Amino acid sequence: MRYLRTPVLGVDIKAGSPRGKAAPKYSACLLSDSGEPELFDGITLAEILRIVRQMSRGYLAVDNIFELAKDSRSLKRLVASIPEDVKIIQVTGPPGEGVPLRKLARDAGLEYDGKPGSLESAKLIAELAALGYGSEVVAFNPEYRVVISKNRSVRQGGSGSARWKRFIEAAILSEANRVSAEFDRVGIDYDLYVERGPGGLKRAEFIVYAPKESILSVVREHEWGPVKVHIEPSWRKRIEFTRTELSRRPRPIMVGIDPGMSIGIAVMDLYGRILGLETLRRASRSEVIETLAQYGRPVLITTDVSPPPKNVVKIAQAFGARLVALNEHMKIEDKIKIVREFEERQGISVGSSHERDALAPLIKVYQRMRTLFEKAEGHLREMDGGLGLVDRTRLYELLTRGASIVEAIEGSRIRSEGKDGREEQVETLKAKQREIIELRRILRSKTEKIRSLEEELEYYRRKVRELEREITKLMEELDKIRHQRKRELERDRLVSQLRERIRELEADVGRRDAMIDSLRAELRSLRRDVARSDLGPGWVPIKAVENLSRSTLEEAIVRGVLSEGDVVLVGDASTAGPRSVRLLKDAGVWAIVHSCSPPPPEVLSMLEEEGIFVTSTNSVEIRWKGAIPHVREEFLLRVAARRRPPEPVKEESEAGEGEDGGDILSIVWEYRRSLLDEEGATH
Repeated sequence: MRYLRTPVLGVDIKAGSPRGKAAPKYSACLLSDSGEPELFDGITLAEILRIVRQMSRGYLAVDNIFELAKDSRSLKRLVASIPEDVKIIQVTGPPGEGVPLRKLARDAGLEYDGKPGSLESAKLIAELAALGYGSEVVAFNPEYRVVISKNRSVRQGGSGSARWKRFIEAAILSEANRVSAEFDRVGIDYDLYVERGPGGLKRAEFIVYAPKESILSVVREHEWGPVKVHIEPSWRKRIEFTRTELSRRPRPIMVGIDPGMSIGIAVMDLYGRILGLETLRRASRSEVIETLAQYGRPVLITTDVSPPPKNVVKIAQAFGARLVALNEHMKIEDKIKIVREFEERQGISVGSSHERDALAPLIKVYQRMRTLFEKAEGHLREMDGGLGLVDRTRLYELLTRGASIVEAIEGSRIRSEGKDGREEQVETLKAKQREIIELRRILRSKTEKIRSLEEELEYYRRKVRELEREITKLMEELDKIRHQRKRELERDRLVSQLRERIRELEADVGRRDAMIDSLRAELRSLRRDVARSDLGPGWVPIKAVENLSRSTLEEAIVRGVLSEGDVVLVGDASTAGPRSVRLLKDAGVWAIVHSCSPPPPEVLSMLEEEGIFVTSTNSVEIRWKGAIPHVREEFLLRVAARRRPPEPVKEESEAGEGEDGGDILSIVWEYRRSLLDEEGATH
């Protein structure tokens, strides 16, 4: 006999069952062009799979697919484990429509003796598959998913968890960009779904419409580093079987699609009736096409995204449907309003925001098309006078596809020629009349049911309104209680804060009182020390300030600490500035003695220009009487001498010079007296 050019492996179960505890045994027959059939008896499933992998292409034929797997999940694993070019054939046909193996063998003219055994059945199965009998078991779509995600074997350490997550997300984004660029470079068609994160992408999923060999030329599976790349087939929702017979022409439908990570689908017939609403998460085009094909044949697909995404365009092209993308942007409020009115009119319920966003533009497009349908029907009545016969569904379909009214009427007219044509037309009309009568009967029954359900619905609506009013009342009371509770909590929090503040202030007052008592005791001790201490003759008290900053000098001048002719002891003179120089000059200070840091060089020059003598405690002996510093009279004489400008040379007696010296001494004694008076007033 003549076999197919590709190898065929027929398999029949010999003993056991995939659902049993013991592994089943099989008989197998391999047909090829190489020679006589190869027979295998009592082999395991693993040995069958090894033969299939050696074939690399061809057919694996069975009379019942579940002789190889106990359930659909096991069957999916089986299909994934064999080469892509090896097809699984169930020679008896799809489940529920199967033909017994012996009947198929008789119809095909294959010879066998009595009831065939397991090995002979395997041979019959292989020969029937080679002759083209049976249906192919389809387990997954002809597409693959390339998933880029976090490598779970990589663990982060330390306290930078958020930074580590951003690093992982950035790595996933980089890998997704690389793969996308490679697919674009080689011209591979794909859809991309991403889950975004603060650092980049948490996950990227490519749905690639190409053979696995082409995908592997661009990207390889790996689990190294922070990123994991995995390639897997796009499984169907269920195991399906190909059918050779053609079903009747599907009804035309209109479809609204909301593209995105979750794809919303709304399906409507040409009469405005909603046929279905669905939400598909990360669906491929074939899954969307398969879902739509269950409802009918799309003639118009619409979306409110302009320009329409690539996957929506491809889906429309697959059905040859007209694609309508709304140019105007629909606001959320408009979508909610138009969908809510449609829900009340048709008694449906939209399950998700994706279904709503798919239904809203579909309703808007249908409203435009309905106006066109009414115009066509009016034109038809005027033109035909009610005599012409038109397929209304076909008329609507042509108008929906974009035909003019005249073209649609002409294309939908039911034509008949001759007597046979008229008889066929009459029979068609009678069949339609019978169908109409039956439909009217069903309609009356449904109307009664609808009326009963509407009454029940109205009762529940009233109940819902009563409950909503009660809920509103309870919510208002709850808001009042929450507000009152919030005020009480705020009051308690404020009282607690004030009490804590009072405790802090009381503790601060206690500390300050203790400090004041300590300072008073120290002041009394200093006064006693000052009273007992005596530096001896020749020592003169001077003024003391902490630093030469502007604020310190202004405070000393306001308090009257600084006056004309003062010598000032300074702890830190580095804080002096031009403003400090002007304040010292205006106060009449003669000299500055610094104990720590000297004034800046530019300030020192300004002080010298103003006649203010500057020196350090290294050059001047300082003695303290209590808290008051003292210097020797000779230092004051030296300062006074520097302050007095030089006199022109005169031919006078030495008495004149004595008078000058007397003036200097008088100034020093006057300065000393003023300081002693101030010291006495202090004590």
